[in-house]
Amino acid sequence: FIKQKLDRQKITQFLTENNFPSLLKRIPSSEEKETYSPLNIQKLATLEQVQKAVQEILKSPQFSFCINHKENQISEITLSNGTEIYQIQSNNQPADLFTPVVNDIPEAFFKELQKLFESKQLKIGWDIKDALHILKNKGIEIKAPYQDILLMGYLLEGNKPSNTLQELTAKYLNTRNFDTNQIGNYLNQLSLILEKELEKEKLLPLYQKMDLPLIDLLFQMEENGIAINRNK
Repeated sequence: FIKQKLDRQKITQFLTENNFPSLLKRIPSSEEKETYSPLNIQKLATLEQVQKAVQEILKSPQFSFCINHKENQISEITLSNGTEIYQIQSNNQPADLFTPVVNDIPEAFFKELQKLFESKQLKIGWDIKDALHILKNKGIEIKAPYQDILLMGYLLEGNKPSNTLQELTAKYLNTRNFDTNQIGNYLNQLSLILEKELEKEKLLPLYQKMDLPLIDLLFQMEENGIAINRNK
């Protein structure tokens, strides 16, 4: 077939005349630009660097985080206060999916990170329940308030292939090339945008009063199990 340039005007006119408002929203704009700017990345390799980063992040009312792990072994932790991205990496990054992760991130680093996760700041993450399990192994509790981009996306997109971090950033931030080093940046930006979308769709109360409280409840059930009274 012959690849032709998209005629937005004709397509918009056709969809308008035939009453397809939902499809109108999907027409890409030639003027669309990425709605975020890449942030500077700092690699934290020493305890002093981690301490300095933690103190800097504590000055912000919120921060985002991402924990890469395999079989409960942490290979990378990413943090962002909205102006900088901080990365802590294991020295033994797996070569492929089949190579076990060796968690050699010093315990002293986690002691410092505990100050962040147990603070009163808003914590923004992807799949908070999973992070609760992972950090519990390090003696860290993620204390509310927190924002779960996975749940927000699920409410807006449903159980669709589009409910992935890559797809959400493409749809709501207009990203053309997903950069794993900018995940902390994406999470911060998505938190603001998706909250507005939930409010517009009248789903924000459901998210705040039902979904968020269920995170800790489900986490506790998975950790402790469920007792059954056989006499009833």
